[in-house]
Amino acid sequence: MRETPSCVAASLSGAAGHVKGSGALSVDGVVEHLEVNGADDAAVIRALVADAADRLGKRYAVVVRQDQVRMVRLQVAGVGSLAAHAGLERWLAALPLVRDLVVAGVGGDRVDYTLMLAGDVDRLLQAMVADGRFVSIGTPVVDGATTTLDAALAATSAQ
Repeated sequence: MRETPSCVAASLSGAAGHVKGSGALSVDGVVEHLEVNGADDAAVIRALVADAADRLGKRYAVVVRQDQVRMVRLQVAGVGSLAAHAGLERWLAALPLVRDLVVAGVGGDRVDYTLMLAGDVDRLLQAMVADGRFVSIGTPVVDGATTTLDAALAATSAQ
């Protein structure tokens, strides 16, 4: 089982105009030390976070080849409010396999999204079924390089 990566800023020190920051990034019991300089505390904190993100990205990033990217047109009915739309969009954008999301259209209680997936449409279907907010999910229809998928939100998700 993987340990959750953690980053703990150890110190910020210095005078106005030059601040030094140091921290530690711990992943799987291995500690990497971080040291950055900046003009002020905020700049140093941003630099520490950026350094930690770069190191984590090198460790965990998945490189996606162009031939692995799939375009999916996801048509969702039952989106009855702005809150339901925002929640659905946040959920979709947070899925690791979604590389890009564009609202292609809105009409009535229906929202159409264009998704760029890094991987198989089956993984999107599995995530949708596991999430439980959808009352129905249609069978994917493949037309050339685009897959169309119809779904409907459950009434409790659409409010």
